[in-house]
Amino acid sequence: MFLKKSLASDFMTRPTTGLSAAAAMVGSAVAATSATTDASLKSFIVILLEKSSGETFHRQARYRFRPQEIVSSRRCQYETFHRCNLLHRVYIQTQSLPVGVLLTVTIKDVAKAAGVAVGTVSRVLAKNKTVSEEIRTRVEEVIQQLGYTPNSLGRNLRLNRTDLIGLVIPDITNPFFAELAKHVEMMASAEGYSVLLANSHDDPAAEQQQVQTLLGRLPSGLILVPVSESRIGDLVSGTNTVTVDRPLKGQTLVGVDNRRGGYLAADYLLSLGHRRLGYMGGPQILDVARERYEGFISRIEEFQQQHPSRSFAIQTVDGNFDYRAGEELGNRLLRQQHPPTAIATASDQQAIGLMRAAADIGLSIPDDLSIVGFDDIPLASLVLPRLTTIRQPLAEIARIALDAILKRSSATECKLEPVLVERSSTRAWPA
Repeated sequence: MFLKKSLASDFMTRPTTGLSAAAAMVGSAVAATSATTDASLKSFIVILLEKSSGETFHRQARYRFRPQEIVSSRRCQYETFHRCNLLHRVYIQTQSLPVGVLLTVTIKDVAKAAGVAVGTVSRVLAKNKTVSEEIRTRVEEVIQQLGYTPNSLGRNLRLNRTDLIGLVIPDITNPFFAELAKHVEMMASAEGYSVLLANSHDDPAAEQQQVQTLLGRLPSGLILVPVSESRIGDLVSGTNTVTVDRPLKGQTLVGVDNRRGGYLAADYLLSLGHRRLGYMGGPQILDVARERYEGFISRIEEFQQQHPSRSFAIQTVDGNFDYRAGEELGNRLLRQQHPPTAIATASDQQAIGLMRAAADIGLSIPDDLSIVGFDDIPLASLVLPRLTTIRQPLAEIARIALDAILKRSSATECKLEPVLVERSSTRAWPA
């Protein structure tokens, strides 16, 4: 809301004997403005004097900013105001704010309004449990009323860290990593931390750039799903870093026992009577892909040793973890003369792509083909038939990783037990 020009012009035409007279006019302007202002609001006026020529001792406004409106201008003619012949422009700006809200609220203002020491306010902001519930409530109410926002810059510079946690994942479109990011963000928020999410696109160069950018923000820690150890191993050395799913030398690792997961998938399909098996692996440059494959093959080898007289066949392919790879690799496995009756995959995305390939050639799941995935992404329980899979406990993985960042755990490696989730994409195969 701005003063009417008539009011401003009236101000300019009155003789003044100094800035005190100008201040008096401000008072009358406030009174005039208040009459047109809602009772729940208050107005204040800022007057800026700007010279276009004259001596250097000319009075300047204390606060310099771009005025909202030029309401009048004229040459100074009052000797008592100053001795220079200047063209003065008077800017009048009003602003409306909620009653009780200051322009710049400081921690001292909060302390004074709450009737406590500044240190007490600091402890409330830090969620220090030594503050009584009564005082905490009073301070929080004052903070809300005044609209106080803590300026953490100075504190962060002193501590050389912020209340931020960096999270770098390979592919935000991968439901597994999206679900991981969701759990990390929710749990970090409950602890008073914000999460900065970066996507490396499974590209070592992009990953290096993202990690460098996050480290420049002085995070309290980094949670990584690394793509390449060669590029970021030295970069994160000595930092508070935890890796998830994939190892990085010298850093804490949190994930499932992938060998055990592959073992469980093979054991389950063998128990159903399948003897022509297929395995669809992930990129073999990744430890997680190799471990799942090794676990699957180890159970097959055990079975062959236990039943040497039984005929047995296994076919393996590998590629990316995504849907497209699942469909392409599925076509390779299923269009053979003697295709597998059951296939285990290294990811749920591959398994869903495999379902599409099977449907394209007229195979029914599970009547003609049983499928076992890996991860238990949300979509696994929504597709038809619902996907039997190996579950990774993502919420628990996120919690342990966050605990490691916050130094609640000193473990250098934590491998959780995978769980077989049986649904309707598998069935027993007649002998």
